[in-house]
Amino acid sequence: MKLLERIQEFLGDRERLATDKSGKPSDIEVEAATAILLLEAAYGDTEYEWSEHHTLVKALEDAFGLDKQETLNLLDRAEEIRPPIVKLADVTDVIADRFSREQRAEVVRQ
Repeated sequence: MKLLERIQEFLGDRERLATDKSGKPSDIEVEAATAILLLEAAYGDTEYEWSEHHTLVKALEDAFGLDKQETLNLLDRAEEIRPPIVKLADVTDVIADRFSREQRAEVVRQ
C-alpha cells in the first residue's frame, strides 16, 4: 500500500483536523502546513502521480471538511510555497504548535 493511501485510510478513520488543539477552527496557516507536509511525502519518491494527487485531495477534504474546490485551491497554494520557498521546519512548527499530540499523529503516522 502506498504512503498516501495509508494516510488517506488513517485520516478517514480518525478525528477530523477541522479544529486545532484549542478547539478553534483550523485556519489557512495550519491547513497549508498540513498540505505542504503531505505534498513533501508525496514527492519523496521524486514522482507525484495522479493517484497520489487524488488521495491527497480526498484526505484533505475529509480531514478539514473542505469542498473539492477549496481543497484544490489549498493544494495549489501549498505547491507554490512548499520548500524551498518555506522551510520544512517552519511547516512542522505550525503543526506542532497548533495540533494536539493525537492530531499530529494523525497527520504524520505511517
